[in-house]
Amino acid sequence: MEKTEKILMQIGNRNPFKVPENYFIDFQRNMQRSIAAFPQPKTVIYKMRIWLSAAAAAAILLVAGGISYNYYQNNRIAENQAMYDNYVLSQIDDSNLVEYYLTAENE
Repeated sequence: MEKTEKILMQIGNRNPFKVPENYFIDFQRNMQRSIAAFPQPKTVIYKMRIWLSAAAAAAILLVAGGISYNYYQNNRIAENQAMYDNYVLSQIDDSNLVEYYLTAENE
């Protein structure tokens, strides 16, 4: 037999390790005390997260405002162009229009 097998035969089913009494109960208390005594880090990351979320919200508002302003300006330009075309057409006689279209077909 090997050396380890002989040792295992001598030990048998008994547990060679022992834990002090109330170890697990005391361990929890001691751990809570040591955690409470440890200085807590400043919450710089939390404050930074607040500023970053505010900056992101402002950026989203600016982008959305720019897009809506651009859409508004394009619609306004199209409306102005339509009004200008209507004005120009209102200043021309029907006879001049007919003459223009007839000469444009011949060319």
